[in-house]
Formats: sequence, structure tokens, C-alpha cells
Amino acid sequence: GEYGYLGCGRSFDAEQYKDMWRYNPKTDTWIRIEDFPGGIRSHTFNASDGRYGYTGLGVTLSFVKYFNDFWKFDAE
Repeated sequence: GEYGYLGCGRSFDAEQYKDMWRYNPKTDTWIRIEDFPGGIRSHTFNASDGRYGYTGLGVTLSFVKYFNDFWKFDAE
């Protein structure tokens, strides 16, 4: 669609996140949206088919837990 989405991940000091953001290229602004329901993780796999976004897999800090779930995001 018109927006880009970004979420989860890890900072340089190894803090992990589950927050999600929407980017509007027309206004060059980011807006925080609802947190990722799958919990805190990094190294996720992300893809889009043009209508839906998909996020899944990933690990917890220090690779203690490996996730094997997958989530579908509908921005509408």
C-alpha cells in the first residue's frame, strides 16, 4: 500500500523490542502502532505479498529461545 512497516529487533546494547511502526513516505513521518503480538524477539523473517505483511521466526536475547511461529498483518 502507501506505507512501510518496521518492528521488533535489537539495539546495539542488546535490548530487544516488540514495538511496531508505520512509515508515511508522503510526510516522511513514523507513527507507532500496536505492538507485535508474538512478543519480544530479533532476527525475524519479514515479507509482503502486496496486501499483507508476514513476520515470524526469530530468537530471544542470546539465542536462548528460537521461535517457529508466523504472523500475518492486515493494515486495513
